[in-house]
Amino acid sequence: ATIVDIRLTPADSPSFGTNLLGGEALPPGQEAALGVSCGRLDARLVDASGATCELSSLELCANDAHWVITNQTCPLFGSGQQSP
Repeated sequence: ATIVDIRLTPADSPSFGTNLLGGEALPPGQEAALGVSCGRLDARLVDASGATCELSSLELCANDAHWVITNQTCPLFGSGQQSP
């Protein structure tokens, strides 16, 4: 699914930051440099159909500086549904 919105926040914070994609879309198979600090973060991703997926306690730089989003990361993508 094409991702249109990626927002991060420190883990357990009640509010997410701004859209790190800056209004651009991230199609499947593409990559984007987000320029975020390492640490334990929560993420909210939105695909082009409007499906929202929230992920908790991601260690984005635990092993390296690459975060790969796969079809299994947010199974609701393409459905237009919200994550529980």
